[in-house]
Amino acid sequence: RKVVHMNKHPSCNSFIEIIRATFLISLLILSGCNFIRTAPSSTDSELPLMLEALEGKDPLILSEENEHLAPNRLVHLLREESSSLKGFILRRGIPDAVRVVDSSQDKSKVDLYYLSPDELFRIEQEKSVWVILGPTQIQRDFLLPLKRNIRKTISTQQREASIAPPLDAPSERFLSIEQIDSPNSLREEVLKLTRGSTIPIAERNEKGDVSHRVISRQENMLILALWYTFEKENAPRLARMNGKQISASLEPGELVQIPAYLVKNDRVLEAENASKIAALIHQ
Repeated sequence: RKVVHMNKHPSCNSFIEIIRATFLISLLILSGCNFIRTAPSSTDSELPLMLEALEGKDPLILSEENEHLAPNRLVHLLREESSSLKGFILRRGIPDAVRVVDSSQDKSKVDLYYLSPDELFRIEQEKSVWVILGPTQIQRDFLLPLKRNIRKTISTQQREASIAPPLDAPSERFLSIEQIDSPNSLREEVLKLTRGSTIPIAERNEKGDVSHRVISRQENMLILALWYTFEKENAPRLARMNGKQISASLEPGELVQIPAYLVKNDRVLEAENASKIAALIHQ
């Protein structure tokens, strides 16, 4: 009886085909991984161009009303570039002005100017890492013109700003900040509202800043400035630090930071008092 022996090994040609197929599949996988790793995002490609465009210019003042202007866009890109930069800006606030000192690849340097108090922070890029240095004192050559230009900018934006009317009076004409009642009388009325013994103390973070949780759609940065600082003039600064517009209604649940050095009232702004302040503004 004949015994048929099965060949357990593939032919030479089949073996070569298997090796060739495996090589091609590996090559495709590696090429795909390399493409995913090297393809830059829109933010990665925009930041170097923005740094180069702004290099060497005098300090650029951030706008409280137009987030599309170059200095505002630069701060946004920097926040997206690094989690440490994002955390720093969230804690210290949006700067009053920025200056690009150096736009060299992987060696960029940007100055962040804060005017309350007067502080300068420098952020430096070391390859893929951004290092935050400071604070140091702002040079006098920059400080005086910077304050002068910021006063002009805030004054112009205050004249153009408006306050959202109460929800029950949608047809009422908007008021500009400078049309509000005299500061002293308005401050006195707000002070009276804060004297309620049942008003709870506001929550503060580890830096001592008030962390205000928005309750009512009537709230905006002007009302918060009046309540927590007793000064309507602080509204533009609070708006800039929180990335908001002065007159825009805030969404319930939003968290707004009021820096400790501006806080004069540590009581929580409740919905009832927000409505009363809105009514005082529109008297």
